[in-house]
Amino acid sequence: VLNTVKHALEANMLSPVIGDFKRFDAPKMDSSDVVRDILINNFDHERKSDVLNGRLFDDSSTQQIRVIAQVANSYIIAENDEGLILIDQHAAHERVRYERLMESLQKEEALSQPLLIPLKLDLGADSYRLIKENMEDFILMGFEIEDFGGSTFILRSVPAGLDKKDTEKIIKEMIADITKEWKENHVKNLREVLLTYTACRGAVKFGDKLSLIEMESLLKDMQKTKNSSHCPHGRPSTINLTFSNLDVLFKRKNFKL
Repeated sequence: VLNTVKHALEANMLSPVIGDFKRFDAPKMDSSDVVRDILINNFDHERKSDVLNGRLFDDSSTQQIRVIAQVANSYIIAENDEGLILIDQHAAHERVRYERLMESLQKEEALSQPLLIPLKLDLGADSYRLIKENMEDFILMGFEIEDFGGSTFILRSVPAGLDKKDTEKIIKEMIADITKEWKENHVKNLREVLLTYTACRGAVKFGDKLSLIEMESLLKDMQKTKNSSHCPHGRPSTINLTFSNLDVLFKRKNFKL
């Protein structure tokens, strides 16, 4: 995240949400190392874990979070009364989708979207067997799928978020990946694997350009989502930098000529 922000600032890649920046000459320094040093050494003990784990999105947070910009069509920069928040848009949206899908599974209320034109999927023998043996899990996840014979299925509905222009490609790749994991790792809890892949493949991608409204909507969803500081795979989705820490970064505090 920090390298991307550094690169974007140096290359004028910030989204038009905050306007144009003028280049300026500055002493050569490795900003990434400086920021990491701040994260490790300059936070008080109680706040350090909050900064590294993005705790400003937990259930107790009532602060208003304002979008500033999107960087490199991959990261969102936001602010609140304490400082800046750096957000990995894919990891954040993946967690939001995961929790919504999990809730729908627990209630047995699938978040399903009918396809305008049903898809005929020839998936191969292994994937065919995977779906046949775990049809209930696919239906609970929001897939409306029926056996067409051979190694082919007819797909009529998909989980919400997978109904995109390249739905067939997304579904085939997802099922192929799940089949590979199912065979190689002898997966017993396929429902969890299916949940994780469905959340991931339907999430905003790294590199997707987002409008201001879309970014604001994602941040609002994060504030209502459990465990939003990390994606389902365990990667952080947010990093927080207080204004005090930024003062140290820019040597406005504890700096001697």
